[in-house]
Amino acid sequence: MRFLLSSKGNPTLAMKIISLGFAEILRYWSSHYEYRRGELAKRVISEIMLTLILVGLASFTFNIQEAKAATITVPDDYPTIQEAIDHANEGDTISVRNGTYNEGATLKKNLTIIGENKLNTIIERLNASGLGDVYLANIRVNYLNARDSMSVWATGCCFPEVHVNSSARLLLSQSEAWKVHTYDKGEILGFYDFPFFGKIVFSFPFGFIVYLLPFFLALAVGGVFVAVYIRRKKLQSSGNKQAAR
Repeated sequence: MRFLLSSKGNPTLAMKIISLGFAEILRYWSSHYEYRRGELAKRVISEIMLTLILVGLASFTFNIQEAKAATITVPDDYPTIQEAIDHANEGDTISVRNGTYNEGATLKKNLTIIGENKLNTIIERLNASGLGDVYLANIRVNYLNARDSMSVWATGCCFPEVHVNSSARLLLSQSEAWKVHTYDKGEILGFYDFPFFGKIVFSFPFGFIVYLLPFFLALAVGGVFVAVYIRRKKLQSSGNKQAAR
């Protein structure tokens, strides 16, 4: 190499050899890059396939869990609400047809009980206890007793008499509760199910504010659009005047 780079050597031959050297280096790095790029592509493809497989398994598992939830109809499937509760699994829905059910049902599972309407679907007594959430809708319970940290979510229901104790909660939305008794950290709260935001829980002295929030939000958005429209019209008008001059 010393001879090739010296002034006594053949410069043309030296340049050819140097060019060949650079070509070999470029060819090596190109092949190495192609190899690394191929390995990277294979790795990316394998990771994408693994992600798709995991998502598919998760969706399959979710579908299985969803398939486990069942709907039990009273009195079609079982003559009483208590029998339906006893045969239900966690997360099931009990659909109750119109009628007066003179029974004292005990509920210790996470279930949903839905009536046809709160005027004609009547349960004499319901005891809800345990840890979890119970969802009631379109039903009248003459005597509700909630205890042991149970959260009872009621939508469109009527409760002539309510007893809430032992850190239990009764959460009402579009529902009525007349004779209310709370003991030992029991709470009566309200909630509103906002689209895209989910359930928002509030205390009753400030509940009307929560119910008015959608109205004020729509009013504010409408005001912004009107202000932008007026501003745009003013700018267009001033631009036309300047162009006319």
